[in-house]
Amino acid sequence: MHTIGKFVLGLMGQLRAKPAVGDSVTMISLPPPEKLGWFE
Repeated sequence: MHTIGKFVLGLMGQLRAKPAVGDSVTMISLPPPEKLGWFE
C-alpha cells in the first residue's frame, strides 16, 4: 500500500459521528411506496 493510501485510511479511521444534541426530530409520515415499475 502506498503512503498516501495509508494516510487516507488513517484519517478515515479518525472520523467519528458526533452525538446528537438538542431536541429530537419529529416523525415524518411518508406515503406508501409505489409498487409499479421495473420489479413488477
